[in-house]
Amino acid sequence: MEGIQSRKWQFKEKYLPPLSGKGRAGSNYIDITATKTTSHGEVTIRINTVDTYASGLPTAREQAAADLINRKIGSDPSIILIPKGTGLGNLPELLRGFD
Repeated sequence: MEGIQSRKWQFKEKYLPPLSGKGRAGSNYIDITATKTTSHGEVTIRINTVDTYASGLPTAREQAAADLINRKIGSDPSIILIPKGTGLGNLPELLRGFD
């Protein structure tokens, strides 16, 4: 997917290979990876839409994927999870926090 410019953020889907570096098992896709250069340097955030239980918590499968993604991205901010079908939620406010 090509990047889309929007309010100084560069948005794209990103593939993360498995930790083993071999095959596709254990790989992940991040729905949106957004980067922006600020006065403090480059900021990257990652967003995935997830299936949830009725309680609003991510399903076990989605949570396991998010945990694996967080292991792969290291010290960067954790991935932001948005329940599927709920719209953007407070995402615009979160993005303003990175200015």
